[in-house]
Amino acid sequence: MLYETLHQTVLTEPESLVVLPGHVTVTANGKFEHGAPGEPIRTTIRDARTGIDLLGLPEDAFVEQMADAGEKPSNYEEIIEINRGVTAIAPEDRVEFELGPNNFSA
Repeated sequence: MLYETLHQTVLTEPESLVVLPGHVTVTANGKFEHGAPGEPIRTTIRDARTGIDLLGLPEDAFVEQMADAGEKPSNYEEIIEINRGVTAIAPEDRVEFELGPNNFSA
């Protein structure tokens, strides 16, 4: 479904359309790969098509790569509880959860 949504809906929009990502890559040392916390991070449909290798894969390869999420973070259970709204977390503590390899998207 994600592949179809991207290729049949999102990527069919005009090339100049600005897109704001829901997640960003954080390096192993806790730095944003692009931009910085608090700065807007954006791209266009044109730049996404040409600059995001994953979008150029055939559907079977795309699905295989997306399904390989890697190891679960050490705080996986806590992240799930926060995402489900079972556990509350203070805004100033949220940055800690965002550091690392996309831990909050578990």
